[in-house]
Formats: sequence, C-alpha cells, structure tokens
Amino acid sequence: MTPIFLQKSLVEELKALFAGFCSTDDVVGKCGQVNIFPQDLPIAFGGDEEERVPYIIVRIDSGNIQELNQQERVEMILVFCVKSTNENRQGYLDVMNMIQRVKDRFFRKFRLGEYFFFEPPFEWAVQEEDTFPYFYGAVKMNFYCPAIILEGDLC
Repeated sequence: MTPIFLQKSLVEELKALFAGFCSTDDVVGKCGQVNIFPQDLPIAFGGDEEERVPYIIVRIDSGNIQELNQQERVEMILVFCVKSTNENRQGYLDVMNMIQRVKDRFFRKFRLGEYFFFEPPFEWAVQEEDTFPYFYGAVKMNFYCPAIILEGDLC
C-alpha cells in the first residue's frame, strides 16, 4: 500500500468525519459540507473562490523506510481553512474544533482502513498572521504503511 492509498483513505475518512460540520460563524452558525482536497487546492476557473471554504487539504509531506522489510512511515499534513465574517474574529474556534475532531478520532482508533496506522506525535498549529475573514490551522501526523517484503534469493 503506497502513500497515495493512505492519502485516499484519509480523504474518505475526513469526509465522513466532517459530514454536517457546523461552524460558529455569525449568531446562528452554519452547517454544511467541508471540502476535502488531496495535496492542494484545485485551480478555480471562473468559479467562486469562496465555494471551496471551509476546506481541509490532505497533503503527503514526507516518508521513510529505515530498514528492509520494515513499514514505511509517512508524514501527512492537514491544512484547515474556514471563513468567519463575524467581527468578533472567532473563526479560530472552528479551526480548533476541526483539529480536535481529528485528534479525537485518531487517539480513539489508530487504524485507518485495513492497512494504515496512526502513531503519535500529533502536532498542530494555528496561523498567527491576520487573514480575516479566513482562519487557518494545520496538523502534522505520522502513519505507517505496510512493509514491502523482500523476495527471492536475497531474502
């Protein structure tokens, strides 16, 4: 199982995890779809840029295999973006709620699909720069992919 399959599994897991996510924007809040994108935002041709928000980007960052017949460790980064037009600048609450939802999921159940396993550390951050009305955060997570087993005479 390659890191690409890991990314696809994580995208599907996040779609299910954030189905019906409700934001704290405005007084009544909004519930709807969180867009999940693999690796980067798609290029918008003539569409409304704001239609993508809220979103999560599921990015393959790096990986390594320390020894033959060992699992591959893959570092994944999740980038969160929400829009909050409320002047009290509380959009960071949505970002933190999204980060918490991911943290709860993977600390309760390390397995992702049939083949992948989360292993701490779980690192997160929120953006310090003022990008009102957009608020950003990120999570760095490690997953293990199954080992590629050496075959033949060299075994």
